[in-house]
Amino acid sequence: MAEEPGPRQAMQPWFGIKPPIVWFLLVAVGVAVHFILPVHALPEGGVQFIGVPIAIGGMAFAMAANVAFHKVGTDDRFASVTSSIVQDGVLSRSRNPMYVGMVLITLGIMLGINSAVSLLVLPFLVLYLQFGVIQREEEYLTRWFGQDYSDYKAKVRRWI
Repeated sequence: MAEEPGPRQAMQPWFGIKPPIVWFLLVAVGVAVHFILPVHALPEGGVQFIGVPIAIGGMAFAMAANVAFHKVGTDDRFASVTSSIVQDGVLSRSRNPMYVGMVLITLGIMLGINSAVSLLVLPFLVLYLQFGVIQREEEYLTRWFGQDYSDYKAKVRRWI
């Protein structure tokens, strides 16, 4: 493990707003916009069912990360102090499965309501996660875990 960089504090996202809160707000805005401006993303007639398996897949992906964190006794809550680099299960395929899950759940919901306009929340979510959260987390983890985290980054993709 790298030399400790000083008092250990949790990483904070942009504006101190945790990703689940940003995610919830963006989904709420997307759904509200759909009711104000109901422009369909795809032709009517059962297309909404496409969103269900995508959203369920996103939930499963995020929950698999929670299970992996709990197996090694690491806190899975956002912006808590990280005690170890978890590399098992879904975290051997993606460094950010919870965020991938958020994106897939959002995509599933927006396809489920068949809303073209609401799909516009996705780029905002991805940009917030990438620049406001993931990059900051990676800097924090590199400072704290040094070469161990750099090795993990070299072998596991950021998203999928």
